[in-house]
Amino acid sequence: MSFDSSRRRAGILLLACLWATPLLAFDHTFADYDSVLTKYVANGRVDYAGLRADRATLDRFLDQCAAVTFDEYQSFLKEQQLAFMINLYNASVLAFVCDHPRMKSVDEFKGIFHDVWSEKFVRLFDHTVSLGQVLHDILRPEFKDTRIHFALVTACKGDPELLNTPYRAEILLTQLDQQMDRFMLERPDANRFENGTLYLSPIFKWYAVDFGKRADLIRFAARYFPQVGEQTPVQYTEFDWMLNQREN
Repeated sequence: MSFDSSRRRAGILLLACLWATPLLAFDHTFADYDSVLTKYVANGRVDYAGLRADRATLDRFLDQCAAVTFDEYQSFLKEQQLAFMINLYNASVLAFVCDHPRMKSVDEFKGIFHDVWSEKFVRLFDHTVSLGQVLHDILRPEFKDTRIHFALVTACKGDPELLNTPYRAEILLTQLDQQMDRFMLERPDANRFENGTLYLSPIFKWYAVDFGKRADLIRFAARYFPQVGEQTPVQYTEFDWMLNQREN
């Protein structure tokens, strides 16, 4: 066999091997994001200074998300899609805060025509989109699950607490239930029954259409505050826009 024939045969074998090698599938365990959360998040508070100095793992995770095509996303199970979007949303917010080291509150970005929800910094399906687009164009209409509002965190103290573990498809429904229960029962700054009045987070006002009519909201609240009845007055608590930053 000639040298050229051997080289040609080797080339064919190499191409065959490359063709047979499958593309790496998206990691639905969210290992890199898990590492970030475990290291820098505790009790819903984030060590942004530490993360800012060591953000390679967070950036790698966001690169992994950005590499997912729309067709690949469509092949995910429904729970995988929802976990992907929630984790992408929350992780993108972490990166946004890291990119603005002097920021003390996301309210600083509120202007006449823009805010943190309209700023385009989330990389998704070969586009750069805003948090608002992820929330209003994908999460709310596609999944129609009010528990999403207890999972998304936009770096505010008034938000539900950021978990120190990713949302994962196989335990997603349990995680969402636990987040909802925790926000309702363990956050008297946001939700409480006091002196005959039901006080709720303004999240319930901002997304009132998702939570239904007043009777639906009352039934929901009564699961956590049995004293609540049809005539119970409802007021909304003040939302804390300051960063959910860990105090050193």
